[in-house]
Amino acid sequence: MQSVFSTKRSFARTISSASRLFQKAPLSGQRILAYHSIGNSVDGDVNNIYSLSRSQFVEQIESVQRFADEHGFSFVPFGTPIDKTISITFDDGYSDVLSVAAPILSKRKIPFHIFISPQKAETNDQRYLSKPEIKEIFSVDTATVGAHGYSHTSLTSISSELASIELARSKSVLEDILSSPVDSMSYPYGHTNEHTTQIVQQVGFTYAACSKWGFASENCDPLMQSRIDMWAGDTQRDVQLKLYGAWNWFHRFT
Repeated sequence: MQSVFSTKRSFARTISSASRLFQKAPLSGQRILAYHSIGNSVDGDVNNIYSLSRSQFVEQIESVQRFADEHGFSFVPFGTPIDKTISITFDDGYSDVLSVAAPILSKRKIPFHIFISPQKAETNDQRYLSKPEIKEIFSVDTATVGAHGYSHTSLTSISSELASIELARSKSVLEDILSSPVDSMSYPYGHTNEHTTQIVQQVGFTYAACSKWGFASENCDPLMQSRIDMWAGDTQRDVQLKLYGAWNWFHRFT
């Protein structure tokens, strides 16, 4: 029996394919692609969409490169919201970003950004980057690092005081590990509101990625940069449609 998610995905593909017929060119804006894991199981991933196989990831990146070449897009680090650019991001700090994704992207000279919850590095869970591995991935020429809350707690489910502590601690711990400033973050679970973004700014973050579907622009709120979710099972056509903007109607549901 087809799962509820599979049914919704099939419906979304139909809508997106139809939407593409009315677009003469890719929509304007920066594409910030959101990945999670390349091989490790992802906590809470009930639909099994956030852990890609190595071959799936390579196929998607090759499709992204073809789109960039065809339409004159370039790859840039996260935090540079310029039209006709693409940024690659990873949430949560899974260790396979270092062991699998980094070599693939570095070989292609594609910059990427990883948002890390540093408390995960203090556990014995080998799915997550350890402190030495965080330092190692930061040393990769094409890699940059941001925070993802200290303990990956929803910032809208706790008090303002605790949210401020979570954010400040995530920043300071990563800065201690890297001996370098950390000025970017993404919201755990994508949960945020106007009050939360005020706290993010007060703590000292300059850029923040949210989970609102769509493209970023030079005029967007730097603390609410929209992204495009990349899923296991996305075909080459799915990737092309997402990059074209044919999936941007999906922002109504995120």
